[in-house]
Amino acid sequence: MYGLPLHVYNNKTLLIPLFTLNDLELLGELNGYTIGTTNVLLLQLPHVKADAYINIDAQTFVVENKLLVSALKPTSHEVSMVRKLLKVLSDQERCCRLSTEVQPVPPGRRRLEKMSGPVFSPMVL
Repeated sequence: MYGLPLHVYNNKTLLIPLFTLNDLELLGELNGYTIGTTNVLLLQLPHVKADAYINIDAQTFVVENKLLVSALKPTSHEVSMVRKLLKVLSDQERCCRLSTEVQPVPPGRRRLEKMSGPVFSPMVL
């Protein structure tokens, strides 16, 4: 219903978390793939063309397919939505930080931790 869960991977489009050079012949039979590898030689092979890849060591995201570049550029509506979302998250974080800060003890009261006996958390009496 409503396309969920997304059926991105099937018998012609695979997810291979750890891909080795021994599995190269498998790529020719696929329509698409998402693979994980630590071997940079894979990107240098002429018949293996990545649309995009993430280099974790250099902390970069590289898009080789120029048709994807425009798809990755956010629209003004998406930018506005992300700004609003970040503002809401920032406000909630600030609110949570204020509620977890230690509040000053009003005069005439004392903290439980100053009483005798074992104390597990500071509480105001």
